[in-house]
Amino acid sequence: MSASRTVIVPYFGSLPADTLNAAVQQLLGETPGKGYLQIRVVEKLPPPPNAGPGTELKKLLGRIGITPKAGCKCLARAVEMDVRGCDWCAENEAIIVGWLRDEATTRGLPFIDAAGRLLVRRAIANARRRHGQANG
Repeated sequence: MSASRTVIVPYFGSLPADTLNAAVQQLLGETPGKGYLQIRVVEKLPPPPNAGPGTELKKLLGRIGITPKAGCKCLARAVEMDVRGCDWCAENEAIIVGWLRDEATTRGLPFIDAAGRLLVRRAIANARRRHGQANG
């Protein structure tokens, strides 16, 4: 049994977001059933933070010469880590280490999980210390 899921869609057109949301709801009906996709349109998303665990991880990797390349997911994942905050990153360390491992494999670089975990933990600690991010 699949659960419903909400997707937020940024929209920068001339119609107000409320008008678009009403149109989407009219198309879907009042109760379209289980397992459906809900869509919520917003006029603009808040700007991503430029500080946090993703930014700190990017800095740490940059110190050893590993920088984002065209076509990689590094910057998007750094922003995701910043947006989700330190607590999410700590709880999902294995996911982030997996991201690092995948990118290392793509680049043909050696990867040691323990070193990846240390980098992620250091990035979270740096974000908490430098930016006062207990959870955010």
